[in-house]
Amino acid sequence: PPKIRLMLLCALLLGLRRGEIVALKWSDINFRTHSLSVNKSVYKEKGAPQQLKPPKSQTSIRTVYYSDVLLGAFEEWKAAQAQERASAGFDWNANLFDLPEIWHQLGKDKESERVLLEMGKNFRQYLTWYNALGEKRMGSYGRDMERNFLFLAAVVTGLQRCNSKHVADYENFLTRWEETPAGNMLARRLSMRMQ
Repeated sequence: PPKIRLMLLCALLLGLRRGEIVALKWSDINFRTHSLSVNKSVYKEKGAPQQLKPPKSQTSIRTVYYSDVLLGAFEEWKAAQAQERASAGFDWNANLFDLPEIWHQLGKDKESERVLLEMGKNFRQYLTWYNALGEKRMGSYGRDMERNFLFLAAVVTGLQRCNSKHVADYENFLTRWEETPAGNMLARRLSMRMQ
């Protein structure tokens, strides 16, 4: 699996300790400079949940540079993580658009577009599904509906940045969806919040 492969490569190629690997966050990794910041570690006392702590010593706080082999493993895990999150129904606390943004920063807009289109397909399916529920059942999904609508709008923005030929299709979908019963319900929900 991509996660295990990445963890093994971090240990073998970079000499990171297990706690340092587990403590890594995407914000610690700089894809442009091929470096990562080791500034925390995870530890667990018996009967207690995992906790973050500073590394063993002051010299353990460091910047480590990695090769293209590890870059590929990071990208593979990032893509697998995005796919897991998408299939989980978008109930998480993370930066969903990290991967397309990283591809964009690296000048790989085709990869960014590919990821955005995959995510956009899922958001479109959810928005279409809400209308199939009928108005009575639709109300219990208001928060999710709003989130998926905003995520799809963010996909459109990302596609615009990539100069994608799919922008018009996604903009038209959003415009048409706003006229559906679910779209009208979301508009009412948002206008009530503004009052």
